[in-house]
Amino acid sequence: MWVQLEQGILLNKLNLDGEMISFQDKIICTKGVLELDNIYLERNKQHEKGDSGWYIGPVDESIANNELEAYYAYQLIKIRPSIIQTLALPSGYMAIFNKDKVVAILDDNDIDI
Repeated sequence: MWVQLEQGILLNKLNLDGEMISFQDKIICTKGVLELDNIYLERNKQHEKGDSGWYIGPVDESIANNELEAYYAYQLIKIRPSIIQTLALPSGYMAIFNKDKVVAILDDNDIDI
């Protein structure tokens, strides 16, 4: 219930229709990225069943690595709960975090909304 409330608040604030994911959907990350302060989430328009379409990477690309890891959406509630609010954003959108705060949301035209 808390998850839906958090997502609904953000979608209403942005005046968007969301694209829900299942708690069983996977989210792909650069290895170790969830420990960083400055990260971004980007939702790919093309994804398979069981894949949320979300990728999480470091804002500072110089610390990016080629190693990837996957998490189920439900695992992020424990690891980095602030991310949950953005997981209902539509495909093509990006959310940028500084620690646990959303600092920007870009639409599919890379415009900060």
